[in-house]
Amino acid sequence: MGLNINILQIALAIGLLSFGVVGDLRSKKVPNQFVLISAGTAIIFVLVTQGLPGLLVSVLSLMAGAILILPLYLMKAIGGGDLKLFLAVSLLMTWQGVLISVFGALVWGSLLGIFQVALKGEIKAFLHNLLALFQRVKLQETKTHKIPFTVALLLGYLTSLVWGGTL
Repeated sequence: MGLNINILQIALAIGLLSFGVVGDLRSKKVPNQFVLISAGTAIIFVLVTQGLPGLLVSVLSLMAGAILILPLYLMKAIGGGDLKLFLAVSLLMTWQGVLISVFGALVWGSLLGIFQVALKGEIKAFLHNLLALFQRVKLQETKTHKIPFTVALLLGYLTSLVWGGTL
């Protein structure tokens, strides 16, 4: 794959994730129509620029993404829109990029969650509950916090580009 095509593919993935972030921040949802357009755009891009061999890489990446991120959805750690958007964008990655992106998203999501807890002044309860996990002590009652995980997905993807030496 030529350098220009690679740059276009990265720009497309960043663009799709960025639009997902904007939608998620505005409405706390990633619309199905946007996900379908994203997946279709990714498939067409790969077919036009890389042909069937590229599509096979995309399908492998999609499967890797599903294996890695579906458990997060099933545990209700992320929403369905996050899952679907990541799978659509995974069509533009290698399976290795998917692996690093998911790992990066988990790290970034954790950091964003801790930041949100700190902003809401609930860090003491957070630390108590964190220690309680290791000491088998009763947890304090706290509200659960939801973060727009698309932000973590975008940051995880950018991390994969840096870590993979692409940027």
